[in-house]
Amino acid sequence: MVSAGDPTKPQMVPTQGVNNEAQKTEPDENTYLSFKNALHGADPNYYYGKRFLYQGHEAAASIGGVRQGFITRINLDADPAHRVTLLATTDSSGAAINTIDGSRWDPWARKLIFTTENVNAPTYAATPDYPSTVTDVSGALGRGGYEGVAFDSDGNIMIVEDIGGANKGATTARIPNSFLYRYVPETPGDLENGKLQVLQGSEQRPRPSSDHACDPDAAPLA
Repeated sequence: MVSAGDPTKPQMVPTQGVNNEAQKTEPDENTYLSFKNALHGADPNYYYGKRFLYQGHEAAASIGGVRQGFITRINLDADPAHRVTLLATTDSSGAAINTIDGSRWDPWARKLIFTTENVNAPTYAATPDYPSTVTDVSGALGRGGYEGVAFDSDGNIMIVEDIGGANKGATTARIPNSFLYRYVPETPGDLENGKLQVLQGSEQRPRPSSDHACDPDAAPLA
C-alpha cells in the first residue's frame, strides 16, 4: 500500500527525507499531455492541474488478488498526496486490463491508445479524465505483440510488433516473426471502422562478392 501522508509506508518517490520507496512497475511508453482546462481526480475538491504523464504498466500488479495491468496518470501540477491517480484497472466490460506496452494520444478520437504485447490481449482506447473509460478496440486495430504505437499526420495508426519466432538451430537467436502494421480509419479518429494493413517484405539473398555483383548493368540474380 502506498500513502504519501504516512512515512512508515512505501512512497512513490522519496518524500521529506523518507527513502522507503514503493515497488514500481515499468511502462514502455509514457505519454505527456497538456490540456486547456483542468482535469479531475478522486478528490472532487482538489485542483489536479492541466499537465499530466499517462502510463500503461507492463509489469503486472496484484489487484484484488488478480495479477493484471492498469493505467495511471502522474499529475504534474499536484502535491505529493495527489501526485498519482489510478485511472482504470478494468475495461468498460468489466474485464481486467491486460499488461500494457505502447501508449499514444489520438488527437482525432481524443483518447489514449494503449497496446499490449500479447496476441491474446486487447488493444485499448482510454479517455484521459478520471475515471477513465477504457474500451477494447482490437476489433478494428487487431491483436498482436504490439510493442509501440504512433500516428501520422493523416490520422493513421502505426503499430510496431515485437514477437520472436522459434529458435534458430541450437542457438538462442530467434527467427524474426514480427510485422509493422498500419490502421487506416475511414475518417481520422474512427476506432471502429477502418482497414488494418501489414507491411509486406521480401527476403533477398546476399549477392556474392564478384565482378558480376558489382556491375550495375548486370542482370539481377535469381
